[in-house]
Amino acid sequence: EPLTELFGDYLTRCVFSKTWNLRDAALQKLAMDLQNGEHRQKDQNRLLAGYILVLKRMVPDKNVQVFLSAMALLQGLCQMLRQVRRPEAHSLLDPLMVLLVDR
Repeated sequence: EPLTELFGDYLTRCVFSKTWNLRDAALQKLAMDLQNGEHRQKDQNRLLAGYILVLKRMVPDKNVQVFLSAMALLQGLCQMLRQVRRPEAHSLLDPLMVLLVDR
């Protein structure tokens, strides 16, 4: 599983949990790690793909708090995009935009 390699087993299990507060906590941790540069040494394109994978799962979440935490992560992610080539970022973000519009 690519998410496990990027973010660890526990955080990945929280992302896929049926319990909304675990999903919310995972998003908050991901946003905090992103802001603090915890994953700076990792391949930025691979990291972006991992974050997008998480967001594609969380944006349609029925729980409003999970959605709001996903939006905080997306905001931090947009700031990270300066380090990624634009065409790659666009292709990864396209499926996420459809989910945001539907929301």
